Amino acid sequence: MPDDYRDGIAFDGEKFLRLDEAKVPLEDRAHQFGDGIYEVIRIYQGAFFKLEEHMKRFERSAQAISLTLPYEMPKIVELIEKAHELSGLSEAALYIQVSRGAARRDHPFPDAVARLTMTVRPVKTESTSALRHQGQRVKTTEDIRWSWCYIKSLNLLPNVLMKQRALDEGFHDAIFVRDGLVTEGTSSNIAIVRGGTLYTHPANQSILHGITRQVVLELARELCIPVVELAFTVDELKEADEAFTMSTIAEIVPIRQVNETYIRNGNVDEFVVTRLLQKHFEAQHRGILMK
Repeated sequence: MPDDYRDGIAFDGEKFLRLDEAKVPLEDRAHQFGDGIYEVIRIYQGAFFKLEEHMKRFERSAQAISLTLPYEMPKIVELIEKAHELSGLSEAALYIQVSRGAARRDHPFPDAVARLTMTVRPVKTESTSALRHQGQRVKTTEDIRWSWCYIKSLNLLPNVLMKQRALDEGFHDAIFVRDGLVTEGTSSNIAIVRGGTLYTHPANQSILHGITRQVVLELARELCIPVVELAFTVDELKEADEAFTMSTIAEIVPIRQVNETYIRNGNVDEFVVTRLLQKHFEAQHRGILMK
């Protein structure tokens, strides 16, 4: 790995450079309107995990906000692979973003070329590994986000605010609730297990169609675990046999406490389905065949 890139690498839309050298125009619409989309892709042992699935979602998000990508997808993938190669990192996360470009601040779409930027940074696994083992404490909160949550847009202020409020109150994360039904976490999807069946919110416009969620549901079906895509209430979350969140960086994380209620007395080692899914998820991204 080049010494310049030991902490990661950036692409500013024109060239690759060190993270501390990267700059973007002041009037980029990502700054002024949150007008753009993004993806976060995990790299395990020097290989991208589910790159194609992430790129398909990236395209869907762009289409949903009428954003023309600055390059064809093969060129974008080429830039992604080049960034990873230059970083020299084997365990990392790649963040890619496209804004509607830089122009004088005005609400209508500008006559500007969309701007693609990205970073590759090493992943520090200590904290997420501990949560996967010990479980997390979450609090429920009103889902104050806009209704098109299936788009992976740059508009994350409600997620940031509720995440910080949860941390300030001694929890690890917040779980959004809309019209009495649990939707998802601030940066994760959520599922419960009841009577051996896995329940999770259907992939409609109210949640992000998570790539990790997709993998988990496929694994569950392969393991003959019944899957029902049906929204559940906060009470059903509290009364579940097991509960867990799913995301690209944290992976599958058990929930041991919801507000003041402990699930299975907070003993996540009794989460049989969750532990099984964790085991098989790790096997998949590490390329290990499981019997």
